[in-house]
Amino acid sequence: MNKFKIENVGDTSRIYITTDIGGWDGIQASELVPEIHNIKSDKIDIHVNSMGGDVFQATGIFNAIQAHPAYVTAYVDGVAASAASFLIQAADKIVMGQGTQLMIHDASGMFQGNKAAADEFGKLLDSVSDNIAEFYASRAGGDKKEWRKRMKAETWYTAEEAVSAGLADEIGGRVLTPANKTEMLLVLSNRADVKYKGRDNAPAPEVLSADKEDVNNTSEPILDKDALLNILRDAFKEDK
Repeated sequence: MNKFKIENVGDTSRIYITTDIGGWDGIQASELVPEIHNIKSDKIDIHVNSMGGDVFQATGIFNAIQAHPAYVTAYVDGVAASAASFLIQAADKIVMGQGTQLMIHDASGMFQGNKAAADEFGKLLDSVSDNIAEFYASRAGGDKKEWRKRMKAETWYTAEEAVSAGLADEIGGRVLTPANKTEMLLVLSNRADVKYKGRDNAPAPEVLSADKEDVNNTSEPILDKDALLNILRDAFKEDK
């Protein structure tokens, strides 16, 4: 099974992201980014049904999409959760399929070490989450603190709620099938870092206080990978 699929239909290139991002068997930026750069079409449609994954891998894909001169439309065909929820923000337009969901939450990661290193690792995760929160704010409005509050709570959005929050632009005609929903719930049941098992079990999201139209999109990367890696390396140095 391919990790991702790219096909050309007329003047449009379609990218399908239907698995995890990064990890041992997920989509790698080193594989997908060159394929994105090689696309010559004037239009790109990205179809997403992913629970997310690695922040840095998703960031690399995000930047490749945003830098491409084509007009990009992202379609959520099932769920865009975690890293997938900010990856799609690189598109010029985001369309939620009927019955689909979008989820945002704080960054998480595995750690082993002493308390001093654990404290530094916590700062790293906090910094990553702050950058992601600023990214949501840059598209949807509001500020970093508001989005961090929603991320810490693990906020699930229906298609309609995602549009109302400014995280998507419209609702399309694609319908989430019972088979896709069952598959999504099975994936959720195996995710230790997910508090709620889908929107049906999560509280309603807060209403966004800011106006999306007052905020301009940004082309700046949401993460400084080298700086964050240096923080992590310093955290694991032995105290002298």
